[in-house]
This record gives sequence, C-alpha cells and structure tokens, in this order.
Amino acid sequence: DFNFDTSKTQSYVATIGFSRDHTELWSVQFDIGARYLETEFDVLDEKETSDDWGGVGNLTFSYQGERTSLKLSAGQDVRERTGQGGVIWQTSGVIFFSYYFIEDFSGRLNTSYFYNQAQEGKGSLTDIQEQTFTIRPGLRYDITRNL
Repeated sequence: DFNFDTSKTQSYVATIGFSRDHTELWSVQFDIGARYLETEFDVLDEKETSDDWGGVGNLTFSYQGERTSLKLSAGQDVRERTGQGGVIWQTSGVIFFSYYFIEDFSGRLNTSYFYNQAQEGKGSLTDIQEQTFTIRPGLRYDITRNL
C-alpha cells in the first residue's frame, strides 16, 4: 500500500522465480510476474479511481571472490515517488564492484541507472518520464568483516 495526502494506492503482486548458486563464486537470481494497482485520488474534494497492470521482475548475477565482489542487477517494479505523492514504474540497472586491497581496506564502485515513468491518473497526478544515472566511487575500511 502507498498512502499519500492526495492519493491511496492498493498494490497486488504475483511473482515466480528461482535462485541458483552456479559455483561457490557465481550465483543468479531471477523473478518475473505482474502487479495490479488500484488508486483512489482526492481531486478538489472528489474521489477519482483508476487501475493499472504492469510487469515486474528482477535479474541479478553475483560474483563473490576472496578479494573481489561484483553484482549486476536489472529490474522493474513500482516505487513510491518520494516527496511528490503517487507511485511510479521504475526500470533499473545497477552495477556494484568491490575489491579488497588489503584484508580490511577496499575500493568500491556503484553505478546505477533508473528510468521512472507514470501516466496521469494511473497512480500519479501527473505524467512522469525521468532518468537518473549515478556513479559513486568509494573507499571503505572494515573494523570487523564478520558483523
């Protein structure tokens, strides 16, 4: 459920998927399904309703070596439109890479792409089409690795 001052959205989802550790180092996870949304809007003291169907899914490949880790992920689902009210359909792609230079000190690179879209009256009060791309490099020191 997504509840805002100007709208309320009920969400129903059904997915099926699998997860498999290909080796001790590589794994894959896959989910696919559908989501149904029922939205009620408060517009000028009148109630308006709409419904929407859409596909959802996620595909993730992971590698976890002794010093290196890598995660590649792509997916689509409904997300809350923070600060705006309403919901959006978000398509995403994420790459996360980490390498331990020494036992407790690592370098990291997180790259992500998001495409957000919504149609007026289908979970949102306005049409939305926006893209975001981020690159976040970083260094990390682990006080203890196993917590």
